[in-house]
Amino acid sequence: MTLRPLSLAILLALPVAMPMAHAADTPATVQPAASKAEQLTKMYAEFWDESLQRNPIQATYVGDNRFNDQLPNFFSPQFRDESIAFDHKWLARFQAIDPNDLDGQARLSYDVMLRNINLDLESYQFRTDYMPLSQFFNVAYPGIVGQAVLATLATFAGMFLAYRFGLIKVTAKFRRIMTMMIFGYAIFAIVNFIFAVFWSDSPFGFGGSGGIGIAISVFAVGLASFTLALDFDSIERAIASGAPQKYSWLLAHGLIVTLVWLYIEFLRLFARLRS
Repeated sequence: MTLRPLSLAILLALPVAMPMAHAADTPATVQPAASKAEQLTKMYAEFWDESLQRNPIQATYVGDNRFNDQLPNFFSPQFRDESIAFDHKWLARFQAIDPNDLDGQARLSYDVMLRNINLDLESYQFRTDYMPLSQFFNVAYPGIVGQAVLATLATFAGMFLAYRFGLIKVTAKFRRIMTMMIFGYAIFAIVNFIFAVFWSDSPFGFGGSGGIGIAISVFAVGLASFTLALDFDSIERAIASGAPQKYSWLLAHGLIVTLVWLYIEFLRLFARLRS
């Protein structure tokens, strides 16, 4: 169950408790509506508690440490089936309440809750865990894939020309520095992934979509770009030394990996800029 939009419904429901405090002064004819509002408020609280049990990471993030020892597999078929059953159960419970005599905040909270549950159920038709990376980004940021592809191709062409005409020279010192930077960034990427999953409120991890985050992405794009020079140099050295043909696939694979890395970093950079 996606908790972020449903959290909004919970927050919208909380003010219902305020008008209920005046129920004693309300005429008897509106008591059924007040009773429904009170029932819904309890249901929202129960729904929120069950949602936190299903998502211990969200619970920890909001300060509830009861489920810190749990970590479900969010991508397993079992969790998906349980999530669908969870939504259907709560949809049926909420639909069992007639909202016609609800008004104001109570009706708004009710409508938002039902809308979010129905959206969740519709979303299960599309397996986001099977969604290709490019499609995932393009759904979130329309047009970003075309921009990233164009930027990757332009960078590849620019780096190739710079290397071909001697503007970038790959020396032993350059290779050592680049190797250390690549290993360092790889370690940072692992730490950043863990941070983004367990503690950060941004999918980008450190820096989010702010200035620091954009600076990190610019650095990563630059690092991936200059790694292309290492690939060009490795290919040129292999050809000059008459390396066996069987090594050609290995060199080509290294170049493709660098291009994919550069493409992903452009996706992250553009996504940060558009967030």
